[in-house]
Amino acid sequence: MLIKGKEAVENYRLARYLMYTQVYFHHARLIADKMFERAIMIAIREGVLDKNLLDMKNDGFLDYYLSMDDNRLFQKLLCSKSNACRLIDDLDNRRLMKAGYGINISDIKNVGLRHKLASGKYLEKLEMSIAQKCNCEKDFIISYLVEIDNPLYKSSNEFYKADKTPILVEKENGEIVDFDDVSQFELKKNAPITFYIIGLEEYRDRIKKASENLTDLI
Repeated sequence: MLIKGKEAVENYRLARYLMYTQVYFHHARLIADKMFERAIMIAIREGVLDKNLLDMKNDGFLDYYLSMDDNRLFQKLLCSKSNACRLIDDLDNRRLMKAGYGINISDIKNVGLRHKLASGKYLEKLEMSIAQKCNCEKDFIISYLVEIDNPLYKSSNEFYKADKTPILVEKENGEIVDFDDVSQFELKKNAPITFYIIGLEEYRDRIKKASENLTDLI
């Protein structure tokens, strides 16, 4: 691109960044997604949804998938006797789970704990430990990681590594440079990763107390 188009690209990059932070990764949307995902997992575990028919390799997958629009899926889960019913009912009535704990991974001083949480491998075990301390069912404790990463702010080297076309600028003298060399905004740090533990509103204070020392829980 020519240097005179720099401001237009800058506006686009900033708009994308704000969409990531304020829309795509808005806390309410993420919590709703996690509640829905947990309800589906429970429904599969309890046999309310056919796990085999949810496999894209299954011959019956397409017919099963097309038969499940949003309303039919919600009704199926609401009629079940599993915990999926409670989650979907809360979701349908916008009684969203609440965050009992949240922290930026980089702020965790214990290196071992930081790596365990960032890997995502120990989240299920952590949920079980938190649920025991809160005296509630594990289905109603959800932990997850959020990484807000706007790829448009990555350097040209990162684009090359991913075999993608970087953002290059042609200056007035014909020199081709990286967009970051002429931009007033530069992302020098890696995208932040935040760890959350959410649960039903009545367990919020219990989750906060149970999460005081995560090292003992995983």
